[in-house]
Amino acid sequence: MSHYENYAERVRRAEAIYNGQFYTKSAKKDAMEQLNRAYGTLNGYAQKCYREKMVTDLGEGFDWRGQAHQEWVDANPSDDTPYDLHNVREAKHADFFRTFGNVWVPINNLVELRAFFKEAEIVAKPKKVKTEGVRTERSAKYWGHCQICQKRHKIDVKTNRIADHGYTVSDWRSGSCKGSHALPLELSCDLVKEEIVSLKEALAQYQEMERQGKKVFEGLAGRWDRLEEGTPIYGEPSKYIKYCEHDIKAYEGTVDKWYALNLEDLEEVLYD
Repeated sequence: MSHYENYAERVRRAEAIYNGQFYTKSAKKDAMEQLNRAYGTLNGYAQKCYREKMVTDLGEGFDWRGQAHQEWVDANPSDDTPYDLHNVREAKHADFFRTFGNVWVPINNLVELRAFFKEAEIVAKPKKVKTEGVRTERSAKYWGHCQICQKRHKIDVKTNRIADHGYTVSDWRSGSCKGSHALPLELSCDLVKEEIVSLKEALAQYQEMERQGKKVFEGLAGRWDRLEEGTPIYGEPSKYIKYCEHDIKAYEGTVDKWYALNLEDLEEVLYD
């Protein structure tokens, strides 16, 4: 690849990285590096042309240790050419690059392009809007929030109820959130009220266990627990009392602030 071809390829890569906008500091740095490599190729070609001119002027049989050679070395203008593009100055370097290799025009283009890149602002790349694929007759139209976990889930297009969620899959499907298949919080808070009643009943049971000095059965030890596998594990009722009190307070706050919304007011599910 010739020096001009290398130069053109490096410039093309730099412009492709820029492509109208720098989205990251890394991209800007990479584009500048491509310009610097393009300059390195042109500078190298100019240095080669200078050396060839030196050999021609001194002749094939010149003495490398002689006075003539020493004069070339002492007056060598190539020593003043910068290693990096950002140090190139027209007043200091243009004559050398015009004389040897005739590469000042492309080098000056690099200088100007580098200045343009340097002033270009870095703007965060806009996030791609995620869609739910292709809509079908059964595709949900709206998002709603579960009354129990209050996380966002799709609403069934026919029943207006929250999709099944909160389960785990490991060889088989296990568990599910109590709010599955119920109306979303935007349309009802009846399930929240029922949960408050259940929590208060559980709270009373744990408080009674604490008074009687009993502990709460939490399950059996597994193979990775410190206890022997199959050993019953018990917890203090006070821990569960705190859980219940916390959830009751949170759910009561939800009921106090609740008001109904129309389906049309809910967030729409986006499709292609």
